[in-house]
Amino acid sequence: MFSISGETRVADIILKCVACGRENKVSEYASPEALVCLSCHHALDIPEPEKRSAKLQMRRLDGQHAETLTGETRDNVVEEKIRRDSAVASAAVLGDVHKAREKVSRPHAFWSYLTFLLVSGTLVGLQYMMKQRPELMETYEWARIGFGAIGVVLLLVVAFQDSAFQGLLCLLLPYAIYYAAVRLETYWIQGIFMGVIVALCAELYFMPSQSVITKAQISTAVFIQDVGQLIDKASAKPDALPGYVPPPSGRRTKPQ
Repeated sequence: MFSISGETRVADIILKCVACGRENKVSEYASPEALVCLSCHHALDIPEPEKRSAKLQMRRLDGQHAETLTGETRDNVVEEKIRRDSAVASAAVLGDVHKAREKVSRPHAFWSYLTFLLVSGTLVGLQYMMKQRPELMETYEWARIGFGAIGVVLLLVVAFQDSAFQGLLCLLLPYAIYYAAVRLETYWIQGIFMGVIVALCAELYFMPSQSVITKAQISTAVFIQDVGQLIDKASAKPDALPGYVPPPSGRRTKPQ
């Protein structure tokens, strides 16, 4: 049924007679008993409407408009959207330096603790033993150099694989410690590196005069002092330079 110019009209359907084959145009609301073929007057059969199974089609919920039947926003959907938006924003601002990871899995963190205990326990144990056996100093130094070289080299390899800029930043010790403790996901490398750092800090207690940190402080102080002396020499006045002989002072007298 449809309307044209304010008049309501009934839609027609085409029924084909099974006896003579003629197509008959009848109203869709006509009674089935009154439907006969105009040629042979054979009763016309109205086809049964197609039966379709009612299927519930679920539309995909957008994270911004996902709501339950009670009208309350689902917490897990909102949290997922916030996390993804934060990851995208962080990646856009920080770039390759602190690229936000949307999913971080730590299934084998056990190896980080195991290697950490092995490295730190070995080095700190040698430091403790050196108080009774000073001849172990050479053994300790070789162990410290070996574990330290392995940890630093492997850390730089992983950092440069992440990004070139990340690797260059890891050449600085403070950032290398941050990268190993927070962002490094190769757990056994993390354990080696952090074990060496703990052993270097323990040297301040067991062997303060021979610790790497103490020697680094002394070297830094000497370097700063030398640089200060060079700056003082560069800014000194010419008459203060060593070996400078000032011209004789005195007034010339006119010959009589």
